[in-house]
Amino acid sequence: MKLVLYRHGETTLSCGEKRFLGTTDCSLTQRGREQVREAAMQYEGKPRRIYCSPSMRCRESAQIFADVLSKRQQLPEIIYRERLREIHMGEWDGKTFSEVKAVYPDAYEERGGNLVHFRVPGGETFLEVQKRAVAEIKQIRKEEEGEILVMTHHGVIRTLRCHYQDIPLSKLMEWKLGYGQCCILNI
Repeated sequence: MKLVLYRHGETTLSCGEKRFLGTTDCSLTQRGREQVREAAMQYEGKPRRIYCSPSMRCRESAQIFADVLSKRQQLPEIIYRERLREIHMGEWDGKTFSEVKAVYPDAYEERGGNLVHFRVPGGETFLEVQKRAVAEIKQIRKEEEGEILVMTHHGVIRTLRCHYQDIPLSKLMEWKLGYGQCCILNI
């Protein structure tokens, strides 16, 4: 079965200084909307559904994607799934990297050395993200017969890629996916 994972488009908070952007809600920029529109135009599948994180940036991306696909097929249904949401960054969510480094220097350094198990106060670990995302994909596989199309986040996609390609989760940051781009996994 083919799993097609799309990252949402560029957001209003992803411009400028780099941030810890987890569950903080924000919308797409005009460039982000164009990224998703272009991705949808290049997509050749005909999904009945788009499974989507409930975050605003993913909802907006999925709707643009569905609107483009509806011009060549029936409008795909968008189904929101909580377990496809980005990592919860707790107290760091929405803060810039420089703000976090200044206020939490020891924790910032610890996170860099232990990405799999590090938990920001009030947040979750990448291992927890991976477990919930894999559980959601297993559930979706029970509902779908063909290709699975998912609109989600960079962190979620990285953890799924590690799981399905037998890559140690500690290596998740060694791979990057641009806004509006996809990762295709055979599962």
